[in-house]
Amino acid sequence: MATKAALKDVIKTSASSEIKEPEAQTVTHKKQSKKYDAHDLILVRSITQGTLLLPGKKSGILYRWESYGDVTEVEYQDLYTLKASRSSYLYKPFFVIEDQELLEDPIWKDLKKIYEDSFDTGDINTIINLPLSDFENTLNKLPEGYRDAVKYEVSKRIDEGKFDSLHKVRVLDRICGTDLMSTIK
Repeated sequence: MATKAALKDVIKTSASSEIKEPEAQTVTHKKQSKKYDAHDLILVRSITQGTLLLPGKKSGILYRWESYGDVTEVEYQDLYTLKASRSSYLYKPFFVIEDQELLEDPIWKDLKKIYEDSFDTGDINTIINLPLSDFENTLNKLPEGYRDAVKYEVSKRIDEGKFDSLHKVRVLDRICGTDLMSTIK
C-alpha cells in the first residue's frame, strides 16, 4: 500500500505542475522604419565654413550650401549613394542629416553614432569659447569635418584681429597640423 500512496503523490504532483496559470504575454511592436523613395527630399545642414557643393551622382542635381549652418534638401538616392561609397561628405563629415527618422533606420546607425559622439554641430562658437583644457579635449574627439570648421573660424577671427587666445591657436596647430601661429602679427 505504501507504493500506491507514493504513486498518488506523484500523480497529484505532476497533475498540479501541468495545470498552470495563464502567463501574461507581452506583445512588443517593432516600429517599422519609414521607407524612403529615391526622390524624397532630406534636410541636410552644412558644417563646412564657406561654400559647399555636392554633385548628386544619381539625380544629377548640384546641391549648394553657401556657408556653415545652411540647410539644403538632398534627394535620398544621392545620400544613399554617398553612404554606399562611404563618402567623406557623410563620414568626415562636411554636412549632417537633419532627418531624425532617417537616422533611426538601422541602415544609417553608423552615421547616427558619429553624430551622437560628436560635439553639438550647431555652434562652432561654443567650441571656440570653451576653457582651454575642454577645448583641447573636444578638438581631439571631433571628426575631421568639425575640426575643419573650427580651424576655418579661428583662422577667420585671427585675420580679423578678433581671436586672442594664443594657447588655443597652439592647441589647434598641434592637433590639426596647421600653422596658424605664423599668421599672428
